[in-house]
Amino acid sequence: MTDPTACLSLASFDLLEALPALSIRSVFARLSSGLAATASKDWFEPLRHAGILAVGRSGQGVLKLAAVAVAAQTLGASVYGSLVMINAMRKVLAALVFVRSTHLVMRYGAPALEADDPEGFGRTVAFGVWLDALSAVLATATVLAVTGWVGGLLNLPPDTLSAARVFGLCTVFPALTITAHALLQLFGMFRFIALQGVVLPGLQLAGGGLAFALEGGLVTFLVVWFSAIALARVCLLAACVIELRHRGLLAHVAASLHRPRRPGGGAWRYLFGVNAQASMRQVQDRGGVLAAGALFDPGAAALVQVARQLGGALRRPVKTVLSPAILPVLMRQTAGNRWETRRKTLRTFSLASLWVALGLVGGLGALGQSILVTLFGPSFEAAYWVMLIFAIGGGIRMATVTFEPLLASAGRVKILLSAQATALGAHVVLLFTLIPFVGVTGAALAEAFALALHATMLWVLGRQEFSR
Repeated sequence: MTDPTACLSLASFDLLEALPALSIRSVFARLSSGLAATASKDWFEPLRHAGILAVGRSGQGVLKLAAVAVAAQTLGASVYGSLVMINAMRKVLAALVFVRSTHLVMRYGAPALEADDPEGFGRTVAFGVWLDALSAVLATATVLAVTGWVGGLLNLPPDTLSAARVFGLCTVFPALTITAHALLQLFGMFRFIALQGVVLPGLQLAGGGLAFALEGGLVTFLVVWFSAIALARVCLLAACVIELRHRGLLAHVAASLHRPRRPGGGAWRYLFGVNAQASMRQVQDRGGVLAAGALFDPGAAALVQVARQLGGALRRPVKTVLSPAILPVLMRQTAGNRWETRRKTLRTFSLASLWVALGLVGGLGALGQSILVTLFGPSFEAAYWVMLIFAIGGGIRMATVTFEPLLASAGRVKILLSAQATALGAHVVLLFTLIPFVGVTGAALAEAFALALHATMLWVLGRQEFSR
């Protein structure tokens, strides 16, 4: 006969033994479900996008470094320098005349998507495509026309200029895919954007390896890089066309291409504003290096450039990860009048950006001196404080990353222009005022002050949007 007391004791022991496992499993289950529910919220969407883009950019950086190493080992320092200068010259000349349609396509395309207006959406995309065609014509003509003259100023070998002109024709591919890239962002296809970002350096690495095996020279690498740019952009364009067809929008875009019209009131004013602001931003980004070289010597410019490259590490994620992640989300939320969701999005993304900025500035403050000496030698140890001030400026830019996309999504282009113009003016005045008195540190102080002034003006002038 079974003892009841023994059975009760055994059952109690089994229950106590099972409790920890049940407790741990339930905690993990609740945690997983909570994280999944949070990740599915609209206001969390930009952080998901930023994470995907960060992974893609990391892979892109590794492949790009490998491609550069293969090209440098194959060509040698002098010839590789010519390759880099030809590619940089092509990019700079094209950027001067590009008509950037990204913001316009999102600004007018998002309301059409929210309102289920395929004709309005097709009209917006067609307008962007025609702007891309204009950019392609202007950029290609500019590159072909002045490559020889600019190449001579840069002391490129005369026998490379003909190849440089032909290579410049690849400018047509980035120009013709500006709208396609904007649409992929608007559709939330960030996994493909991240994947597409590694296609170009991957093709350059594969082609460079083949050129290395064949002992190719400069022309071989120009062919490889031309082909890689063309193929990467064709893949992006094909993905956009497939997505438009999948959404049933391709026919509306094709119909609007034959009779292009403005997507809405104020389109040209908005387009001019965002392009003018982008041009002023480029001038401001390069002002410190140029001013240091003009007021002192090329050695001072080199010191500023090294300090800015390290200290400015906080600005690159703003341009390549954070802004692309938040902009299309804010465009859609603003178009749909989802103000509560937009406030949560801004709060969450701003706090995340602020903590990342504080961590990066603190890390550079602690390790920056060692990094400078290790990478660039003892002669660049003096750039530490310059680098740290540049990093503080970059931290301000990262912490306020939501300001510009928010105002752009609301069409407040006058505020964007006035803030950027004021910051640029202050930057130029401070550069030529501070550098003669405090040396190259003045370049960093001028940039940090200009970025702080820019953020303050955006906040003050755009407070109506921030309070919605």
